[in-house]
Amino acid sequence: MPSKRSILSLGFALQAGANLASAEQRGNEHLGESRRALFPEITAYFDPNNVDYKPKHHIDFPVHHNTGNSELEGVARPLNVLSIGSDHASGATLENQYDAYPWLIGHPFHNHVDNLSFRPSSADFPSMCLESISVRGDYRASYDLILLDFNLNGSDGLPLLVKRLRERYPEAVIVYVGLWSLMTNMEEVGTGKTVLQVGHDTTRDWKWKDEDFYVTGGLPGQDCTREICSLKKLKEVMETYGGYVYEFPRPKSPETCIREGWFNDNDWHHLSETGHRVLANDLIQFLDSKREALFSHDKPLGSWGVGDQCYNWVQSGNNPLITSGAEMVDLLANTGADVSRWALEFSAEEDGDILIDSKFDVPVPLGIGYFSRTEPADIDVVEITVNGGSGFTIDPSLNKSGFFIKNATVMTFAHIGNAEPGKNVISIKTVERREKRFQVTGLYLCGACAESGHLGQGAANYNV
Repeated sequence: MPSKRSILSLGFALQAGANLASAEQRGNEHLGESRRALFPEITAYFDPNNVDYKPKHHIDFPVHHNTGNSELEGVARPLNVLSIGSDHASGATLENQYDAYPWLIGHPFHNHVDNLSFRPSSADFPSMCLESISVRGDYRASYDLILLDFNLNGSDGLPLLVKRLRERYPEAVIVYVGLWSLMTNMEEVGTGKTVLQVGHDTTRDWKWKDEDFYVTGGLPGQDCTREICSLKKLKEVMETYGGYVYEFPRPKSPETCIREGWFNDNDWHHLSETGHRVLANDLIQFLDSKREALFSHDKPLGSWGVGDQCYNWVQSGNNPLITSGAEMVDLLANTGADVSRWALEFSAEEDGDILIDSKFDVPVPLGIGYFSRTEPADIDVVEITVNGGSGFTIDPSLNKSGFFIKNATVMTFAHIGNAEPGKNVISIKTVERREKRFQVTGLYLCGACAESGHLGQGAANYNV
């Protein structure tokens, strides 16, 4: 197992010079395991996230720190990283999130890594709401490196997301991190049985399946229901917008991953701390040929285009919209979980409303986010109308993930019509009562989707 000090730092690894090497050595000697307590206090004398102050000098432009610590003085400017993705990108399954690969890539400047992860979701939410979820809001943040990771939660919305990222960050290096799941990509020699069929048995003789690792990875006999269903198509999308696809290395045998502990023992699905380090070190080597684009170019900002106006309260529980007939509820309260999962629960006894004021001067596609689970089908079925128009029925037991893992609770969304300029009223009425109330996670007004007229293939009612 690699030691905690074996991880390369992109800020160090991609830049030559004895000064950098000695700085890294001094940093390792002095900081050791207590380094995470120091990093949040490090502040550059210029704000590297503001394009106006982004250095136009050689990559050895110094970063000065106001902490009084000398270990990192003289190190070239930090790499500004934006990571958008799934549980892997956020380090959600790790004891310490800074052991996840985006922060390892940006090590030791953790405060120069912005992470946007959405559990459980695919690329469609950030594709519809990129402007709204921007980490620094209206502040003019610019990035050197943008990492995308949506293999485990689906590629729906990825083409639109990459298009919007390129329009906003025209000079950033955009990389799709091609991960794969150990659990869904191997089978027993001779029998063809999968982990889902026989469990996490280390005594069995496992081999890789003969299929596309980096995109499909579904269950046997199941068709791909995602927007992108092959590595070839994925590469075409990334190349269209000047991006790259990095492929996580696959050992000759799954036994290597099991023996060295690349994945969590309890699921063989999420990367372990060791797996994140394997990924980060290999990804740094992949980025070596792109060092000039990463460090030497200015990073001017482009445009949000028509933009978006989105509200999502799953993590914060904060709903700024006027509502009736509903209450905000933490669905993980009293479960012992160390995180919250908020939803606006609508009463089955009375009709409810959400009022929203559209900033757009044209009609734009309107979506509603909600929690869904196929089995058991225990969430109320509702009818939704927009501005008194025709009703649309939502059955939360229907979602794309239900084709694969029926008992998984997922965050999905439906296209419920268009939001008109100015005030709009979304009305929600229970039409079939079940054990649990209808749980709304957010509202999405996608101006960037106005040209296509829909919210993409990820919508539960796409092509319905």
